[in-house]
Amino acid sequence: MHTNTIEMDSYILCASMYCFTTGFSSKEEWMLGVCFLIALILTAMYKTEYSANTPVFPLNNSITLCLSVVFLMHFIERFRRHCIQREPFFLFNLKKEDKI
Repeated sequence: MHTNTIEMDSYILCASMYCFTTGFSSKEEWMLGVCFLIALILTAMYKTEYSANTPVFPLNNSITLCLSVVFLMHFIERFRRHCIQREPFFLFNLKKEDKI
């Protein structure tokens, strides 16, 4: 939850960059699309709090919800890849013939 110790603009940009990087690091196309869409929405929220006296939607809750959704999707994808499918976590530790 945003505690107002950092500015809302910084919180929005950090959340947007997290969504972009999480989407681009994924091997799933649907996750890239969802994360990219969420990041674009967050980027559109930048400076909206200061354009009017009363925001249309509560920025604090919506950004925290977006971060939670992306984190949960990323956690499930990584759990499936590394625990269920047994894909190695660090590929640079493998010999050349073992790499995927």
